[in-house]
Amino acid sequence: MGYLLAETGDVVGAEQLYRNSIGLLEGVQGAADRGWRSALARALRDLADLLLSDPARREEARQLLRRSLALHELDGRYDQLGAVLRTRGRLLAAEGEHDL
Repeated sequence: MGYLLAETGDVVGAEQLYRNSIGLLEGVQGAADRGWRSALARALRDLADLLLSDPARREEARQLLRRSLALHELDGRYDQLGAVLRTRGRLLAAEGEHDL
């Protein structure tokens, strides 16, 4: 739902849904399950992707991406690692770090 809201231009609504999802996923008992970690890591990356267009929020996006990267790496989800690294590349490009 957050993705759909973001695509239709409702960035505020999308951010609220992502943050709610992250809060719920972090609060689940027994969240050590791979499925929960995967959902959490994807929500973290999606929120970071949403935030990276705002220069004042890029540091938060960077922190979200670090968490997402670590969670995906723990479970060996290499396709999702690629998605995180692609978003990180967009973040670095937005900051003028095109060579990184």
